[in-house]
Amino acid sequence: MRACSAADAPGLLPRPGSGPAPFDIDGEPLWLLGNHFKSKRGGGGGDKRKLQGERVAQLYRAALEHSAHVVVAGDLNDTPGSPPLTFLEATGLKDAMTHDSYEGPPGTHGKCTNPSDKIDYLMFSPELLAKVDKVEVERRGIFEFGTPFDTVTGPGDQASDHAAIVAELDL
Repeated sequence: MRACSAADAPGLLPRPGSGPAPFDIDGEPLWLLGNHFKSKRGGGGGDKRKLQGERVAQLYRAALEHSAHVVVAGDLNDTPGSPPLTFLEATGLKDAMTHDSYEGPPGTHGKCTNPSDKIDYLMFSPELLAKVDKVEVERRGIFEFGTPFDTVTGPGDQASDHAAIVAELDL
């Protein structure tokens, strides 16, 4: 695994063979592109998130040149169809929560009940999406969700204010 940041050169992507791939599927490496886009808190961030979405879309396309098995995941701090997400959606990436097996509220943050609460993503390349069997979202660590674990009694002891998106793949 290798971390990339905004300080990296514009065309930088790890070279095939530059290190062992921690996972492979049918002999091809699995590329995991983890992200945390700029928050909306404190005002603004829209321009930064838009640039981040554009850059991650470029990294995704570059990763596809090396493997058909690519995952883009993280707290993208914006909703489906927003400017930062349109760059990723235009690449053919598919959000796990759109998979036929997913049943539940639309959100991943706070109360999780509205589409505007959807800001966390687990996105798959088309070939990898075909291997997804089941998608669930774990929300019990969120106090606001309403049905937390017994040990979550308030915001101070919640696991996070974000849910965990979980996908099972048949590899």
